[in-house]
Amino acid sequence: MSPVPALLPTPSDIERLIDRLPAERRARFHWAPERFRRILDRLLVGKVTPEVIQRATAEFVQAWGSLAGDLQSGLSENFSEVMPGLEQSLLKLMSYFQGLPAAEGIEWTLGVLKNASRDCSQVNPKHMTVLTGIDDPMSLLEAQIILLAVLQAAERGIPPERLEELAETAYLEASEWVHLKATQGIDLDPLNSLTPEQRFAKLLRYLDDLRKILTPEDLAVMSQARRTSPLF
Repeated sequence: MSPVPALLPTPSDIERLIDRLPAERRARFHWAPERFRRILDRLLVGKVTPEVIQRATAEFVQAWGSLAGDLQSGLSENFSEVMPGLEQSLLKLMSYFQGLPAAEGIEWTLGVLKNASRDCSQVNPKHMTVLTGIDDPMSLLEAQIILLAVLQAAERGIPPERLEELAETAYLEASEWVHLKATQGIDLDPLNSLTPEQRFAKLLRYLDDLRKILTPEDLAVMSQARRTSPLF
């Protein structure tokens, strides 16, 4: 299996790590949380293009790779023992989007991230690189960065309806990576680990979401397409 990234920290996680350092070392890193927040802000202002996502991802990962080793050397605990991390933050984000379709996408993407990072939670961040080529983890890193930006916006009180499109972009990035791995014989789709009963419950939730979203006009168009399509 090709290298995959461990879960990235939120800026608040980084802040907590710095607070755990000895006082004489803490001042060296006072700039760090704000720098990571500024990187994520690029996804919250203006048009979010693939190029903007790629640049923000590369800068965040490279900055974290440079910083993490210095932080870890000043802590007696492992990172996982100190910071709640992206997983807990995304669970809160799912609650923030409760009742909106984006919540399902966030839940699925979280499942992908957990599957992908299960065996690499102790990866040395200095060894994380932003690679190019078909076998790199870039799409999954981009999904994490987008969700970190959505989380940052939610913490500022931006309504979830204004963040749905960005959250769905994270889902699409993770989907791309899962599809790539599937072509290599690696199954990372969290839905495939569900029982038939759990799958059926999810299907009912999806149908309920569709009922809330589709207007009578949408249903009329779909019905007309069904009647005229040679597939039916």
